[in-house]
Amino acid sequence: MCAFGHASHRPFASFHISDEFNTRFCFFGQIRHTQHNSPTGGLCSLSSDIKDGCCFLNPLNLEFEDLQGNALPTSPEHRVTFNANYNINFATGTAILSGTYIWRDDIYNDVFDNPEAQAPSWNQIDLRALWRDASDRYTLIAFVRNLNDSEIYTAAGAYRVATGGTPPTRIDQVFWLGAWRTYGIEVHYRFRAGT
Repeated sequence: MCAFGHASHRPFASFHISDEFNTRFCFFGQIRHTQHNSPTGGLCSLSSDIKDGCCFLNPLNLEFEDLQGNALPTSPEHRVTFNANYNINFATGTAILSGTYIWRDDIYNDVFDNPEAQAPSWNQIDLRALWRDASDRYTLIAFVRNLNDSEIYTAAGAYRVATGGTPPTRIDQVFWLGAWRTYGIEVHYRFRAGT
């Protein structure tokens, strides 16, 4: 089921596309280089095309369109993830250093593949350091998400707005963004009865 439009903007429509085709190919791998590190990575390719879908009113250009060959909403064609962990053992505890890289291809947020409803691709780097004491009573975690401070476009939208002038309408574009660079510290302490 797909829906587009907004309750306060016309036209509003919902419809069901019965013939869609999804093919996902993913490759994930892990390399155990030493007992201290274990990098992992993955590549996904998704083909999510509408095989039959005619004829639907595009709310942006107000034309009826055949949706055959268009991508399903929020389906990136490619996504790449890479993660590396490194463990360092001490007599007093264990330190784990971790880094993650994510890249996601651009996505459309409607079935019409309108450029105004396309969220750009983005990449993100996350870092994490963890310390666990030898008695496993406490854990300290320091992290940075989106170290490169990328603009993470989680979605995009567009809608037609009446202007009352010439031209009589315009198309407004909206982006939903993920969090900018965030960092923090976590402290975990395990209480045990009788100790």
